[in-house]
Amino acid sequence: MSTTETLATVTDPDRHCREDFWGELDAGQDDTNGHDEIEGTDPAEYIAFQHIAEFVAPICAKTGDELSDPEFYLPKQHETPHGYVEYRQHRHRRRWNPETGYINWGESTSTGLPEVDYETYRTAAANYLSERGIRLTHIEEYEQLLDRFWHDPQYNSHDALAQFIRVVREREQD
Repeated sequence: MSTTETLATVTDPDRHCREDFWGELDAGQDDTNGHDEIEGTDPAEYIAFQHIAEFVAPICAKTGDELSDPEFYLPKQHETPHGYVEYRQHRHRRRWNPETGYINWGESTSTGLPEVDYETYRTAAANYLSERGIRLTHIEEYEQLLDRFWHDPQYNSHDALAQFIRVVREREQD
């Protein structure tokens, strides 16, 4: 093997490409293993929930009763051959339902928010816009959009605010 052949193979850009580290390129191929992607929380829905939660008390999604303030920590549990062992505690305090005694934990007793009136809806949206630092030239356009989502029968108050936030984020290139 000559020196020129060695230099040619070492300086070949395809030889050291990081995309080709494991062999063939996978770019553009569909997943053939049957793996389903699980989507996380929609950012717009999460932001809407946080802004509405500033104005209303959370409710139990199972019963619709108002929940207490976060009061106590649940212990962590570890299963052993002899039963469960409690150790430490979870980082966040949990709410509970004074009517039924349910602890707010898991799907069956998850936290929900009641529907809000028009003024609370507008205030939550105004807080979001001011938090984003939206220019005053766009405020009237966003107020019209806000009213349109509120009066659209396919949205409840939470969905209307989430859709509004989604549109603002798209327009403001978030």
